[in-house]
Amino acid sequence: MTRLLPRWFVEHIDPVPDQDELPVSTLELFFDLIFVFTVAQFTAIIAHDPLTGLLQTVLMFGFLWWMYAGYSWLTNVIPPVRPARRVLLLCAMAGWLVVALTIPAAFEGGSVWIAVGMLVVVVVHGLMYLQAARAFGPVFLANLVAVAAVFAAELGPEGRGATRSGRSRPSSCGPSRSGTASAG
Repeated sequence: MTRLLPRWFVEHIDPVPDQDELPVSTLELFFDLIFVFTVAQFTAIIAHDPLTGLLQTVLMFGFLWWMYAGYSWLTNVIPPVRPARRVLLLCAMAGWLVVALTIPAAFEGGSVWIAVGMLVVVVVHGLMYLQAARAFGPVFLANLVAVAAVFAAELGPEGRGATRSGRSRPSSCGPSRSGTASAG
């Protein structure tokens, strides 16, 4: 598999032993901050409808936590010290930011941006993992299937811009869908 990848992309380093302590880079801290913002966006869903919102949050949080834990493990084992790895981490942050900004309206339907953001997150994670190891196929495939499910949910019969209640959920930032400022 590594023969298919350019030399500048493939890293030939050994994973960091468990007993070694590595300082956390500023880039990794910024990545964590974007994930915290992502988690904070769940409050908009819960505030709109506490019971249903909590169920929706748990549903989304499971997949988001799985991907965040994958990034956390990967950057701890193989730190982002080379430029190619740092660029990939920045691309992943962009994907996480798109996901975070679309969470408040995720269950309103019709917006594929949450799925696009998750696709970026999953593909970049796969590329980062591929830099250091070859045996990632089954996990990468499972992650892509999960993203396909998000796309299907957004583009399915109730997606495509249709809201279940006919009302739009108040957004946590910016104007609501009706064009007036949100009240909450």
